[in-house]
Amino acid sequence: MSTPSTPTARSSRFAFVLACVIGLALALAMGVGAWVKGQDYWRMITVGETTDGTITGYRQVERTGRLGRHFSTTYHPTLVYSTTDGRVIEGTTLDAMERSEIKVGSVMRVVYDPENPTDVRLAAVLQAGVDIDVWLLGGAAVVIGIASVVMLVRRRVI
Repeated sequence: MSTPSTPTARSSRFAFVLACVIGLALALAMGVGAWVKGQDYWRMITVGETTDGTITGYRQVERTGRLGRHFSTTYHPTLVYSTTDGRVIEGTTLDAMERSEIKVGSVMRVVYDPENPTDVRLAAVLQAGVDIDVWLLGGAAVVIGIASVVMLVRRRVI
């Protein structure tokens, strides 16, 4: 049987504390990610200006997985719209659509940031509410953070 002063017990304690610290860092990173995504949503619904935009094209985003294998393709419409002060702006939305839904010349309701008019979102997406990933990231951050702290306290590390 090993006692707490043996090298094996010390390395086991170190590994445990390191795992909990990594858990806290992961919780912090996920919490910040959720906060940033949530702030973008709240800013657009509170100060964003709504207008009609005409689709002029799209940006295709390819994502690859491990070893460079194709993972997914998303399509983000590019729209031309007028700001409240009369400027004509072209912006590509962060919101993805099915390629078949993007029809050049069709009109969609958009919301843009008056301080950065090229920052544009689809009004329908904003009306649907905050993205589920904000809730998932925030919830995971809380669970992992609490679990890490509880494990540290139960082992009397902090």
